[in-house]
Amino acid sequence: MNGLIQSPLWLMTIVLVLGASHSCSSHKVEMSKPVLEAVDSSNISAKLSKFSNQQVVLNIWSAWCAPCKKELPQFVESARKFKARGVHLMLVSMDTEDSQKNIIPFLKSIRATGPYYVQTGNVAEFIDVLHTSWSGTLPATFLFESGKLVRFVEGPLEDNEIEALFQSAVK
Repeated sequence: MNGLIQSPLWLMTIVLVLGASHSCSSHKVEMSKPVLEAVDSSNISAKLSKFSNQQVVLNIWSAWCAPCKKELPQFVESARKFKARGVHLMLVSMDTEDSQKNIIPFLKSIRATGPYYVQTGNVAEFIDVLHTSWSGTLPATFLFESGKLVRFVEGPLEDNEIEALFQSAVK
């Protein structure tokens, strides 16, 4: 046993194992760090088209908007419940640059899964791309089925309305 401990090969093996586990754990932390992905009038359609043969509930919200923060936990819960049935949730924050620091902590507190989106660029153009009759009131919710807008709701929804929205998207 004593010869094994003094063996340079044994010591090298321990160093390699410890070094590998250290580099793997630090890499894992970097990979799981949430980031805000920019979305604007020029790329929102492309983001939505990633779900071309599926249903997407798109919720536009802001961390300063009390009704938004009230309804978001139910959106997250319904998204978990209906994901296996082909309904996806896409959350886009309308927070300005100075309040963006509040987005990720809030979404993590309600256990939302990413990616996390934040609207950038011209707000009026972004609004018009989604729905020309949308006044910009938050929250705003859109249901897309196979890339086509089938429902638009301006203003907050109650928990049962959110659940019904997800249910209506199931085919």
